[in-house]
Amino acid sequence: NDGIIKIQVKSKEKNHLIGEVIAGGLISNNKGVNIPSGELKQSV
Repeated sequence: NDGIIKIQVKSKEKNHLIGEVIAGGLISNNKGVNIPSGELKQSV
């Protein structure tokens, strides 16, 4: 089920991101996150 959940980042705050869910779903244990167009310097 890779790539089913999609979230678009709308803004960046000091310690977090604000996003809009484009395609929702359930994220179970031991799953990763793919950041296709950028570099994430904050912990998730």
